[in-house]
Amino acid sequence: MNLKNLLDKMFIRADLANHAVWGIALYWAGSWIDPVVGFLLAAFFAVFKDVVVDKKMGHGQFDPWDIFATVILPFLFLAQELSPWIL
Repeated sequence: MNLKNLLDKMFIRADLANHAVWGIALYWAGSWIDPVVGFLLAAFFAVFKDVVVDKKMGHGQFDPWDIFATVILPFLFLAQELSPWIL
């Protein structure tokens, strides 16, 4: 494996980590109102950024894993908040 392949793999991981951080930040901002609002805010911006900005407008590269990385941690936080009501 050469250095370019290694750097490319590191870049993808950093990009997914960046999406995860923004998903957590959006969840936190919306959870001041309600945890469901925080999750919906993170999910909306994840889909909007990847589908509209990256795919339709061509400002980036569309990758469904970006949506997953943005939404998975807010989903887990939401499940933790709702678990007393579910169980």
